[in-house]
Amino acid sequence: MVLLFIVKKSSLAKKHFSNERSRLIATAKIIICRQAQLIHPPSDVIKKQLNLYFCEKKTQLWKSKGRIDKANLPYSAIEPVYLPRESYITSLYILHAHRKNNHCGVEQTLTELRSTVWIPKGRLTVKKTFNNGCYVCRKSKAKPFAPPGFPSNPKERKTKPNYPFERCLTDYMGPLNYRVDNLTVSKHWILLITCLNTRAIFAEIVTSMTAKTLLHVIRRFIAVHGFPK
Repeated sequence: MVLLFIVKKSSLAKKHFSNERSRLIATAKIIICRQAQLIHPPSDVIKKQLNLYFCEKKTQLWKSKGRIDKANLPYSAIEPVYLPRESYITSLYILHAHRKNNHCGVEQTLTELRSTVWIPKGRLTVKKTFNNGCYVCRKSKAKPFAPPGFPSNPKERKTKPNYPFERCLTDYMGPLNYRVDNLTVSKHWILLITCLNTRAIFAEIVTSMTAKTLLHVIRRFIAVHGFPK
């Protein structure tokens, strides 16, 4: 949009740039990539690793030349433009490709980027940009609230007991299915009474979860282990 405004307002710019919108967009991409490379020029190590060469005639950009020059791919994918991972322009370019593809994942965004540009440590850079820059993805993946911390043990668990099952809790386990005959399947539960201090367990099989059944089990428990507090 900035380049289009300059071309419309400046007669000198009309001599250098075309009025066609598609060509202006392509020219703007070249200018942006050139600016990123000027701020963060590639080091000798990067030049050797990515096999970079400087395209002096057409774009005056650093490009990566690999071993796929004979592949049936567009020229922009065979020799992608080098973009430094430290540049803020690179982050904006990644977010543009990410939003253009409806907030797709890291792999799909990286595939889309590599059809035109090459970013060193691309997967790591894309993932870092998503975490820091895409607020839509951060909002969709954010947890509703932080989980509460574990409370301290109650007083009953820390007090030394006089006898087992002095302080206890009850819970049910099940239901568990069992076959009465070839046609009938019934359910039963296991009532657990746990000592809070010794962690001993009293288990009793019950056929229902009614209050009457619970009282019967508690009576049998008291007859064996005594009356709890």
